[in-house]
Amino acid sequence: MKAVTWIGVDIAKESFVAAQRDPEGFQTEQFPVSPKGLKAFGKWLPQELQLQIVLEATGPYWCAFIHELRRVAPEIPVAVVNPRRVRDFAKASSHTSKTDPLDAQVLLHFAETFEPRLMEPSGDRADRQLRALTRHALQITEQRDEVRNQQEKAAADPDTPKFVLRSLQGHLKHLEHSLKQCWSQAQQCLDQDPQLKESSRLLLSIPGIGQKTALILISEYGTGLCQVGPKQLTRYAGLDIVFFQSGTSVYRLPHISKQGNWRIRRALYMAALSAIRHNPVVRAYYLKLVAKGKAKKSALIAAMRKLLHQCYGVLKNQTPFDPIYA
Repeated sequence: MKAVTWIGVDIAKESFVAAQRDPEGFQTEQFPVSPKGLKAFGKWLPQELQLQIVLEATGPYWCAFIHELRRVAPEIPVAVVNPRRVRDFAKASSHTSKTDPLDAQVLLHFAETFEPRLMEPSGDRADRQLRALTRHALQITEQRDEVRNQQEKAAADPDTPKFVLRSLQGHLKHLEHSLKQCWSQAQQCLDQDPQLKESSRLLLSIPGIGQKTALILISEYGTGLCQVGPKQLTRYAGLDIVFFQSGTSVYRLPHISKQGNWRIRRALYMAALSAIRHNPVVRAYYLKLVAKGKAKKSALIAAMRKLLHQCYGVLKNQTPFDPIYA
């Protein structure tokens, strides 16, 4: 079995810098993010080696890079890592400067040290399109709430001109219409894919999981929602518990990391508020924690994790929710 050779790639808007090992240390080269640049990148890669590429999930530009890479070299696996982990790794290393070539070298060294998990090869773009639609819907929701607050404050001021009130009202109607259309498009995108549609049907069988929550969970987790374990799902959502203790004098109360996907936390929070009333398993778990003296906020976060585990269970077993089995 051949040893794995990692290639570090630091991506910018229009170009990327790649780094590979050589006898003198590192060899780096810059390429444009284009079909021509990816062809040159393929020729630059070492031959007759088992290659794996590592890059950071920063902005949308890495998606364009992977899309072009799949056309030129679909056989090369890719690992996409959390930028925070790489940044902390760089701080612990001997690098004091920050340049694109150095960032590519740090990525390579990081991959050699921790061997990050590779992306699942997928030629279907339905999940990525669904993610774009649900994220756009959340952006419109934030804009609508901001305009609604502006409208309320403007209406409370007797000196506000009628033109301002009409303008805010028209803007609010436009956002409401756009939001409705965006969620409708997301649902159509899901219904056109049999696998995503079946996943949605299973999630909706869980009391507390609504249509929008199911769309967000499926779009943000993708295939990982049933392919990784509950611990990984919890960590990706930022719901994992962080402990801080040293000796007998340094101690902080445990808290969730909040280093994961905030969209998932937001969706699960609203779903958990419904689940502690209508989901018999989550409700019993929540009341048990409160009875033991847990703060209601902490018990609600535990209910969010419980609900996420139920989502994993129905998808892993391909079986609708059954409170007796749970």
